[in-house]
Amino acid sequence: MFKITNRNYDKSIVLLPGWATDYRIFEKLDIPYDYIQPVPFDPNTFETEFLEFAGQKGIKTVSFLGWSLGGNCAADFTAKHPEMLEELILVSVKEKYDKEGIDKIKELLNESKKAYLYKFYHDCFSGDEKEMLPWFKKELMKEYLDRFTLGELFKGLDFLLDNPLRVEAMKGLSVRFIFGMKDKVVPAKDVIMLKNKLPEADFELIDNSGHMPLFSCRSIPANPQ
Repeated sequence: MFKITNRNYDKSIVLLPGWATDYRIFEKLDIPYDYIQPVPFDPNTFETEFLEFAGQKGIKTVSFLGWSLGGNCAADFTAKHPEMLEELILVSVKEKYDKEGIDKIKELLNESKKAYLYKFYHDCFSGDEKEMLPWFKKELMKEYLDRFTLGELFKGLDFLLDNPLRVEAMKGLSVRFIFGMKDKVVPAKDVIMLKNKLPEADFELIDNSGHMPLFSCRSIPANPQ
């Protein structure tokens, strides 16, 4: 199922959320597109579901914005279907995750799902984002702590492990990367590595922002190209 939000723009963008979140994570985002959002979002079935949806709606090309895990999913889809891509915006993405790190997260989730998620959500914000963390805690975090099962969380982690960014496939495409300067999940060295591998892409660093820079840069202008 896909939620379509008509915002009276002449272009549409597919918004894909990150791990342990859902479509509502984009509620504060204001960019000059109509929105298409999978509800619910499963990165493992997104390709099949979106191709069917696009066929039904007559969608030939579209832009994608993926945050964190959603970015890996968007990059994987556009690598397989580059003819459908207008622009790819990847927010807070990591090129690849290591098995040891993923296994450690699973271990901590098994010990206490809520305790790990509580820390993860807090780590997504920098100390300077004093306005957005309270909003997130009030509007989303309480429900998020309860709603995601261990099975769903593990599936998301496995997707990250099995689907590193296909950097070579991005060459020649319209790609923009957005990162927070104070991201605790994707450190600066990972951003530098990506930029070295894909120098032709646009990179934007958001001052004082953490792993959710889409909160700090609430408006992302459309690429003029």
